[in-house]
Amino acid sequence: MFDWDNSGIVYEGRRNWCRDATSDDNLSMGSGQLQSRKSMNTIVHLIRNVILLTAAIATPVICAAADADQSWTPEQIGWQCFPLKPDKTLAYKTVTGKDGAPIELKLQVFLPQGWQASDQRPAAVFFHGGGWHGGGPDHYYPQSRYLALRGMVAISVEYRTINRFGTSPKECVKDGKSAMRWVKAHAAELGIDPEADRGRRRICRRAYCRSHRAGACL
Repeated sequence: MFDWDNSGIVYEGRRNWCRDATSDDNLSMGSGQLQSRKSMNTIVHLIRNVILLTAAIATPVICAAADADQSWTPEQIGWQCFPLKPDKTLAYKTVTGKDGAPIELKLQVFLPQGWQASDQRPAAVFFHGGGWHGGGPDHYYPQSRYLALRGMVAISVEYRTINRFGTSPKECVKDGKSAMRWVKAHAAELGIDPEADRGRRRICRRAYCRSHRAGACL
């Protein structure tokens, strides 16, 4: 016995048929035609999988080629076809870990093509989020590299978190201040544009901070 529900589907035991043109065609098809349609669907799926596999293989090759000559076009930058490994890792502060051992907090520095220490470039400093409990500087590696490809010196900061160091948000804030002071003090070494003020190195004239969540509080 057949029974139509509100969706227009008729049930007969465990079988159901959609009341549309496609279902009518399927019901009127012979076994040969149905098998032919199944074969066609299999071929389509196979072609799609081959295309996806080719793209997956080709993307790293393209990225490696771009990395080899250290030259990226705007299109490659838009595709995020660039290396995420920092160009420099610099320690800015030494703190005590949970086990009492000293640990260096580091800055992950991304440099633009043709960078020299004598440059006076704009800079961007990133503080990752994580609700004070977790996270790491690698969160902002893509953004850091993107800005470096645009000519800026980009820095992603490591700071103490509750899960790793067992500290409070106060220590996170202290580390953020220490990182900014270190960057300002070493602006000339980093090739960042400094501003002279009464014979002293002051805050970098073109340095910007970017962060979210806990990093935004820093």
